[in-house]
Amino acid sequence: MGRRSGSYPPELRERAVRMVAEVRPEYPSDRPHKQDADRMKLGSAWASTGLVFTTRTGKPIEPRNFVRSFARIRDSNGIREIRLHAIRHTTASLLKDLGVPARDTQIILGHAHISTTQQIYTHVDEAARREALLRLNKPLGGTT
Repeated sequence: MGRRSGSYPPELRERAVRMVAEVRPEYPSDRPHKQDADRMKLGSAWASTGLVFTTRTGKPIEPRNFVRSFARIRDSNGIREIRLHAIRHTTASLLKDLGVPARDTQIILGHAHISTTQQIYTHVDEAARREALLRLNKPLGGTT
């Protein structure tokens, strides 16, 4: 059985994804207006968390509900079944392929230790492995 959100240590419960300004325009532009409407309707019952994505009452979204929403959106768009958590691994690998330093990827993913990012989350594909070996071959006197 999975953990309940309240049982996570504080550093994981409070972890937030910080987005740079260039990425923020990709958020649904009507989201702040929906939150304002919910806030006005609920008055003092609104939980002011400062989060971008919340429940209708302003509280953080429960992980289980987020996973269900992800599955619904995935299925309605014809995307093959994939666990939500796998996206974190994909993100780490794509950032590596883009040449993003491991330390930056660690911070983006919110890992306490860079070894977690490098050993568990970042995966090397066959093309990257081949390229690395070809690059190594040249200084060793290889012809390729």
